[in-house]
Amino acid sequence: MLLVDGSNLWWGIRYYNQQHSPPVKLNYEKLLNVLLANRYLVRAYFYHSHPVPIPSAQQKFLDYVHNSGFEMIGKPLKLRQGRFVEKGVDVALATDLLGFAWENAFDVAVVVSGDSDMDGAVQKVRMKGRRVEIASFQQTLSPDLHKADRLIILDDIIDQIKI
Repeated sequence: MLLVDGSNLWWGIRYYNQQHSPPVKLNYEKLLNVLLANRYLVRAYFYHSHPVPIPSAQQKFLDYVHNSGFEMIGKPLKLRQGRFVEKGVDVALATDLLGFAWENAFDVAVVVSGDSDMDGAVQKVRMKGRRVEIASFQQTLSPDLHKADRLIILDDIIDQIKI
């Protein structure tokens, strides 16, 4: 099972590109295949937020990710104190991670996120006897997630996952 926090991944590649030249773009099909590492894929999910209506450029990107092999889980942006913010994406990913583990839907989950909010769900799933691998850019990887069964630093495999 592969679960991608789209926002965390977006920030990760943004920080990476601020420190490296030339800037790179991710190939999501390559990302999926590299993280899968010749294992059987149950399903890959991409969690994201979006304005309503979705701008055509963002819809084009989401269609590209979907056509790369991902099921899309989108949450509309919410208006809070005069600005739009992402709400519910991390909770949706963590809920699905826990739910799939309790349904015995996977042996190994690869969570593409460095967000410390994932730590509780990751540790609970590990206590259930399931392996959890964390894939993240170094800049967006919380130290809380270092207790995962495996860490995949995307900076180290950038040549394998870029366009």
